Amino acid sequence: MKTISKTLIKLIALSIIFASCNTQTFRYYKAKAEKGDVDAQFNLGRCYFEGDGIAIDKAKAVEWWQKAAEQGLAEAQYSLGMCYNTGSGVMMNKTKAIEYFRKAATQGDADAQATLGICYYTGNGVVMNKVQAVHWFKMAAEQGLAAAQYFLGNSYYKGEGVAIDKQKAILWLTKAAKQGLADAKKSLQVIYDEY
Repeated sequence: MKTISKTLIKLIALSIIFASCNTQTFRYYKAKAEKGDVDAQFNLGRCYFEGDGIAIDKAKAVEWWQKAAEQGLAEAQYSLGMCYNTGSGVMMNKTKAIEYFRKAATQGDADAQATLGICYYTGNGVVMNKVQAVHWFKMAAEQGLAAAQYFLGNSYYKGEGVAIDKQKAILWLTKAAKQGLADAKKSLQVIYDEY
């Protein structure tokens, strides 16, 4: 019983320490963000979004990400795109989501590029355009993003947005599989079973 009590006390003490660290981190970001620091604005938005050091407030997260996005921070633009795409902290607006994804993607943000590719592939917020989807998948895949490599590989395999090219399909799916993407491994198995 005493062992359980000591363990419980240690766990409570650790949780208080970690909570105060999160609160201190939140305060640090808030002070810097209010002075216009773009990285702090982004991180403060993340704190509000995830409830890190403060209660979850997705609308406040959007406010801070908006400030960082206006300063050109691609991560904030991508995060805003996700919020508008899902209606998290704002009214869902697929047009605005695409606008923010595009801003981040043109700055080279691989996650935004892959997401924009998925939007074009599925017609989510834009007219379906598999050629555009492949364009964005390729940009993200070349940066090493496993999900984009997977989508690009499957596009080559199926001939969606590009001519069928089994060699390129295998190349991109292998890159994704080497990063541990299980779906890429399954797609490769399907291709190898055909030979």
